[in-house]
Amino acid sequence: MAVSGKGRRKIIVGGRTYLWWVGHDDPECLSGSDTYLMVVSADGRFGVRFFLGQLAERSFLIVLGREFHGLRDAGGPWIRVLCPHWVGMSAVTPAVVRAVIEWCSSDRPLVRVDYRGNIV
Repeated sequence: MAVSGKGRRKIIVGGRTYLWWVGHDDPECLSGSDTYLMVVSADGRFGVRFFLGQLAERSFLIVLGREFHGLRDAGGPWIRVLCPHWVGMSAVTPAVVRAVIEWCSSDRPLVRVDYRGNIV
């Protein structure tokens, strides 16, 4: 399913088009903010959300799409995985978005966490 590009920025990484935006929603526990970065592929198969203001040692992102490198069960209930601390409360830039996408599509160990950032 295609994703509407209205009001969203476009970035191309590895020949694939992604849309990204910063939004506000109910905060995840311990995120410290209701501001998040959302990145989705133009075809809607890849999608992740990263809340800004998380503690560096417990930073995680939420896998929302059914395509995520290293997760065969992506696309069901939300999956949270530990991730690098790309950005605190500072401005989200295209370089940060590119780093998120590249990390998500790389070979790396995945550590699942609960909504509090505790390893499960």
